[in-house]
Amino acid sequence: RLGTCLDTTVLLAACLEQAGLRPVIVLLQGHAFAGVWLAQQDFGGSVVDDAPGLRNRIALDDLRLFETTLLTQSPRAGFRRACDAGAAHVALGQDDNFVALIDVHRARQRRIRPLPSQQPPQIARLDADVEERAPDSPPPLEDAPVLREETLLEEPPVATSADRLARWRQRLLDLSGRNRLLNMKLSGKQALAIDCPDPARLEDMLAQVRERGRAAPFRLRPWPDLVGDSRDPRSAALHRRRLHEDAPRTFAREALEKRELLADRDDSTLQTTLTEIYRAAKAAKEEGGSNTLFLTFGALLWKPKARETAYRAPLILVPVVLDRPSIRSGFTLSVHDDEPRLNTTLLEMLRQEFDIHFPGLEDDLPSDGSGLDVQSILDRIRSKLRSIPGWEVTDEVALTNLSFTKYLMWKDLADRADALRANELACRLMDGVTRNAEAQEKQGGSGTAGPVQEMEPSTTVPVCPLEADGLASV
Repeated sequence: RLGTCLDTTVLLAACLEQAGLRPVIVLLQGHAFAGVWLAQQDFGGSVVDDAPGLRNRIALDDLRLFETTLLTQSPRAGFRRACDAGAAHVALGQDDNFVALIDVHRARQRRIRPLPSQQPPQIARLDADVEERAPDSPPPLEDAPVLREETLLEEPPVATSADRLARWRQRLLDLSGRNRLLNMKLSGKQALAIDCPDPARLEDMLAQVRERGRAAPFRLRPWPDLVGDSRDPRSAALHRRRLHEDAPRTFAREALEKRELLADRDDSTLQTTLTEIYRAAKAAKEEGGSNTLFLTFGALLWKPKARETAYRAPLILVPVVLDRPSIRSGFTLSVHDDEPRLNTTLLEMLRQEFDIHFPGLEDDLPSDGSGLDVQSILDRIRSKLRSIPGWEVTDEVALTNLSFTKYLMWKDLADRADALRANELACRLMDGVTRNAEAQEKQGGSGTAGPVQEMEPSTTVPVCPLEADGLASV
């Protein structure tokens, strides 16, 4: 059984098409493999180079990719192993190796057919149409240009109380790349990426601790030497080919069941990063009285308007606590009493900037009987954003400090604007000077204070002790 990757890919794509399915062909640098649509969805074109959008479709189970060269290997691999190998080719971090995806069904709609096509040539018919038309016939009428009217620039209206309130809210809600709720960077010492093979299982374990009380905390560990590492002479490819097993993923699953969280950093760097995160969380707790340490589940890789750089915004935020019994002992992670939440700052940004709404996630988050239904939440967000090129929802987990103080103040201004008028100072700030003067005139006042009364210094009693020079100045 011999065959190149392109041989097996075209063979399986032809079989899928003959069976009435819609195959796809994925092209990499020096490699090719096949896939098939499972849902009535597509990218809208026959050739697509959007790797993040492809990963979103795979996560939503709209599409399955599988490695076709496993047909020629011995022992034979199962279909699940082939799908895992296909998804690994386009995983996060492999975008430079990705070339394009060819949708065979879309190509057929564009009349791109196999070489031994039985369709009659179209050129002769087009030539006949040209010959039938008289040489002096006028060209077809084109659409007339749209008449555009000049618009006069209007003077900006006088600021009202609603305008001032909107300006205050805009200053409180930071929707720029400086906000870590919209642009969280994992390369520094303020955030730590956790290699978790099953984020939903980790969230369920944290929810069980919150519901049932005390339990053993999670330990944070660096990755050990495994198959495929530079310090391990064994071959990872040979291990996968013989056992059809991904050694790092299997090890991470076993570590999670033992309540261990793995990070891709050496022990010294890991302890330094955890120390910085621990100190920042402790300082925020002492100054503001609230917990700012979260374990984030899922992230949205999005691109602001007129920018090519992708931002990373966390999605689900679970409050946690870092603890260290002594300076020399390692850190442990336990769950906090606060309830998990969604990144509401991100939802507000998507609503304002892109007019994207998530009606099923803005109030109560879906649960699965043991905490949040993480997979359902991520799939709902993926399905809403699947048509935006370059955007991707990942399953990554990270530990970082995040603050919602300004967002809560912004929400108070939105929800309690009428209650602010009960305060005289806030009412004057909202209405401005003009409306205050009008209100005073309606009450019969002139809007200005009366003449200053002269008082003898001997009859004046100062509020605080003053020297003679100071009292004379007064």
